[in-house]
Amino acid sequence: MRITILLFVTGILLLAGCKKDDPLNTNGSLFSNLYYCDSAIADTLFPLPYLPVYPGSWWEYDHAWKPDTLYIYDTITYTSASYSLVDAHNYPSANMSCVYAPLWNGSPIYGYKRWDKGDPPWDKPGFESILRETEGMFRKLVANYGSYCVHIEVVDTTVIVNSVQYDSVIVVGWHAGCTERIDGNWYYAKNIGLVYKGWYEPDGDTIYSYKLRDYFVNN
Repeated sequence: MRITILLFVTGILLLAGCKKDDPLNTNGSLFSNLYYCDSAIADTLFPLPYLPVYPGSWWEYDHAWKPDTLYIYDTITYTSASYSLVDAHNYPSANMSCVYAPLWNGSPIYGYKRWDKGDPPWDKPGFESILRETEGMFRKLVANYGSYCVHIEVVDTTVIVNSVQYDSVIVVGWHAGCTERIDGNWYYAKNIGLVYKGWYEPDGDTIYSYKLRDYFVNN
């Protein structure tokens, strides 16, 4: 167990279960332009512990960013909307192409994966991993200006954010050029979700950050 204290102001999911019953709070079909979706047979995917994006949940963050030399501060709220019918062509079932998945800030969440619509500089649309519960590299991204390796730096640690201690935290690290230097961190607390994310200058100064202020998990 390692304790990490955040001293600077700062500002996926799911396959825990499936069901054939009609899900509650559905809002129609989104992200389903690649395959025909049969809502009558679509499973409902439920969030996993480190990103519990149940419909009706919300997370409020203190946000700080530095466009020049001075920091600007505001508050940002992430919300989890209804279950939406989405294309899941890489969902592990040969008999169906679509599932009901929760939306987190408008993006479907599938296991510890988030829908990436494939805007540049990254490549094709699809579900991309954002989290894992074991240490080590789990994703590499290559763009026209360089590459990033995404690692689970540590699991089951403790962090302090906005004077609140969070236990059972997974630390995700972004490494520009796949070097040892960490250019960004995302911290996920069990049964809470994202409690901190930040991006850093090479000298260690914070470019932007999100720090959890308040939250509600509707589970």
